[in-house]
Amino acid sequence: MKLIDLIKYLRVNILDDRGGHKIDWTSITEDSEESVMLRWSNEELTAYIQEALYQVYRRILPAHGYYTELDINVLPGQSVYDLDSRILRVFSGRLLSSKRDLTLCDLQQLNKNGSDNSFLDETGNPTSLIVDYTAGQIRVHPQPDFSNLVETPPLSGTFIEQGEQLTLLVNRLPLRKLKFASSLSRVEIRDEFAVPMLDYAAYLSYSKDEANTLDPQGAERRLVAFNREFPQTSAYSDVRKRRSTRNQTRYGGL
Repeated sequence: MKLIDLIKYLRVNILDDRGGHKIDWTSITEDSEESVMLRWSNEELTAYIQEALYQVYRRILPAHGYYTELDINVLPGQSVYDLDSRILRVFSGRLLSSKRDLTLCDLQQLNKNGSDNSFLDETGNPTSLIVDYTAGQIRVHPQPDFSNLVETPPLSGTFIEQGEQLTLLVNRLPLRKLKFASSLSRVEIRDEFAVPMLDYAAYLSYSKDEANTLDPQGAERRLVAFNREFPQTSAYSDVRKRRSTRNQTRYGGL
């Protein structure tokens, strides 16, 4: 479904907030003088639908695979990289040019000495991935060596870094954020989940702390309906448990 269709369903069918007879609410932005006729601006409802979308993705994990937008350029001598905030869980990785698979493990598995973290200084061809979800980082191990640095131009003494592209097998959040300015774009969710998802957007709408919007009972009803459709005891609960277990290391992260 398109974003404008979801906003229309939420505004008309659930919130009953159309601004009055013969009012074209679709053309009203939060900067317009007419915005006072609406209890919730189109931009607000877009933000609520965005959060509802995130909640659905976290609970049912509908997006699983490799995505070029989330690839990492792995450079010689650099082990730790920022983990894209859209990634919920990493399963494995592959270095594309060398077709080398990297397996997921934790620091305890790699620490053969058991007394210090000197093993983190090992260099060579990467074989493993360690993810720190709390810090939002991912480590490749061993540290990539410099065998794929090339000198250019020859004998100039200047080197350029020839990295490898690391693609990750992940569960993720939506790749693009919703914007009311792009309301004709499709929302990244299967149609059968789209309308039930709006219960969470309605919950957020009724939780807005203003006299003409706040409705605690209405908010509670919508949250109950959403939880019934997308239970909290879902796949994401297991992901959070795994993250909690993995992050309990004495190395203080990566």
